[in-house]
Amino acid sequence: MGLDGEKPSVLTYDDILTLYDELLPLYKYIERNLEPEDSFDSDSFSPPADQKNPLPSDKNPLPSPKQPSSELLEQPGNELNPVNIEELAQGVNRKAGTGGYAVADLQDIRMDEKDNDLPDRPDQKPTSDIFRVSDFSDDFVFHCGGRNELQFNLALRRFDGVWKVRYGAAFLYKLGRGMESLVSMGSRIRYFNEYLRANPEAFTGLKLWYEPKGSRKPRGDSPPREIPEQLLEEGTFFFIGRRSNPSEISYDDILTTFDKLLPLYKYIERNLSPEDFSKQEDSTQAPNEEHLSTSDTHETTAERTAATVSVERTHDRMRDVLAKRLASEHGRGNVHVERSTQHGKSIDLVVQTDGREWFYEVKPFSEPRLCLRKAIGQLLEYGYWSGSETPERLIVVGKSELDSRGEAYLSTLKERFSLPLEYQSVQVG
Repeated sequence: MGLDGEKPSVLTYDDILTLYDELLPLYKYIERNLEPEDSFDSDSFSPPADQKNPLPSDKNPLPSPKQPSSELLEQPGNELNPVNIEELAQGVNRKAGTGGYAVADLQDIRMDEKDNDLPDRPDQKPTSDIFRVSDFSDDFVFHCGGRNELQFNLALRRFDGVWKVRYGAAFLYKLGRGMESLVSMGSRIRYFNEYLRANPEAFTGLKLWYEPKGSRKPRGDSPPREIPEQLLEEGTFFFIGRRSNPSEISYDDILTTFDKLLPLYKYIERNLSPEDFSKQEDSTQAPNEEHLSTSDTHETTAERTAATVSVERTHDRMRDVLAKRLASEHGRGNVHVERSTQHGKSIDLVVQTDGREWFYEVKPFSEPRLCLRKAIGQLLEYGYWSGSETPERLIVVGKSELDSRGEAYLSTLKERFSLPLEYQSVQVG
């Protein structure tokens, strides 16, 4: 932003200061809206300096890394009394089977997903337990079959010199057995970000951190937030959950946390489609029809991740499928794709009929709540910002059907504020 290439002979000090004055409102807006949480990035996603590398002392000894001290783990009144990760995981399995926890049915849930005909779905149920003995590592384990999924994960290891139990859900952004690329893992992380935006309350009391490739030292410990693309480097481990002293938790605490994260697991795994597993090297073709031609507004660059490209292409496919449908109903000449507004914005789809207009805003999310949240503000700006032509209908377009809560929400907005809001779903293969 600024004056580039102007010769000094054609500039005055007034020109420079006028430009600064034009940029001043931008400066004020940015600086006045900053919050402490806005400092989050790949560098600041690390623990405070005073939490790094606490020194061992007589009161805080360092046990053997592979055999936790029984003095630390076997304390009076402590339901958790494991001597290794296998014993801890088997205890979780037993408790899950008798405690009425939803996650006890995890393997059945995984089998339900095989109808999606995706490459990493199980052909048969491998076990009835969450964890399988053959999957145990030295100090951690993930749910049976979960290597390439959002994995329910347990660990018993030293953190900052103290033995702790790590429990929750994790992504390992790394090529696993049977994986041809990291596209599917990037898609899973994208669905995590999507679910988090729509349901932040689902993560109350949990933490998010990551461990770079080759490191076991957690970085972050922040409340769960979207995983930024700059952290998606092969070998990076992301964790959502808790780290606790064994004496301070029980098997119920672990399984309650797993149950808390089970809706996230279902959301991610149930929304995966075959395109989430492909490299998608060929661009989506727009309809070859007058009035339905789409501009190439989303250019793929080497710096952008496959997950981002997948979102944009899903958006374009949904828009084009809907455009064809509307054209068959109202005529090609009455349907306009990516129509510019007088304020420099672009409306995904506009239908003109009998002198009236309908505005459509497409959101490529599987969570209708998130589609409504993202689209309504844009539609209101398109329709009601100063000088705009008021449309007859404002329509949010998402991937999934609207549930009863979403219908009640839209009904409230229409009745209380007289807003002509609607919701439609568009399925793309």
